[in-house]
Amino acid sequence: MKSFLKTSKITEFYHAFGQFFPYKVALQQLEPDRILYLAVPDYIYEALFNEILIKSLLEQYPIKLIIYVADREEIQTWIN
Repeated sequence: MKSFLKTSKITEFYHAFGQFFPYKVALQQLEPDRILYLAVPDYIYEALFNEILIKSLLEQYPIKLIIYVADREEIQTWIN
């Protein structure tokens, strides 16, 4: 889970996105029945995931997302 606390939220997204795929490959080898999700705070999802570049990235490299409400520590949405 990424915190997205750095000054550039877009940079944090790219960092999290880049880490996702090595984890996914490792998990497929070790526990192929598990499903990997990227957890994203709701305010980051609302602020960034309508950006055209991020939409294009997710179209070409789909990932599963969990959108969560940070201050309540609860899941808002699962996106497959």
